[in-house]
Amino acid sequence: MGIQRSRAGKLFYKLGAMKKGTSLIEVLVYLAIFVILFIVIISFIFWLVNSNAKARADRETADSAARILKILSNEIMSAKSIYEPTTSANQLSLETEKYISVGEERSYIDFFLCGTSVCFKKEFAEPSAINSDNIEIQNIIFEKVSSDSVKIIISARYKTERPEFQSEINLETSACIRD
Repeated sequence: MGIQRSRAGKLFYKLGAMKKGTSLIEVLVYLAIFVILFIVIISFIFWLVNSNAKARADRETADSAARILKILSNEIMSAKSIYEPTTSANQLSLETEKYISVGEERSYIDFFLCGTSVCFKKEFAEPSAINSDNIEIQNIIFEKVSSDSVKIIISARYKTERPEFQSEINLETSACIRD
């Protein structure tokens, strides 16, 4: 039995000795597997980055439009009245006691579309945009529902050169003056 083991050992030794390195075909197979795995991983990373950018654009568009509606609703709820002479479908004017200048009894504020932004203008002040710089407001409509309530419809779009990251949203809300 001891002799047979040594012969088997010699046979395995000879087979191992014959195979000292890897063949060219084995190297090519390993390289092909590595390249395929590398391409799959890189493709997944690019997909992940693009998905994140699209989700960020959607989120920023929705958040900015919702923030505008919240600001408008809060101002309407705290206003004294809707100022009729300058209120139209594209502009909302409110009489308020919130931003009163010294010596004045009341003040007026306006919301309107200026370019691609919703602007907020206090009396005797320059208008200021209330939306993000990355968001274009395509349209804003103020629809008077009653003497003390307004329906607001807003259309917003994310500013981007890449069509795959395009994001648009249409939101509406109603707000009523609190007595």
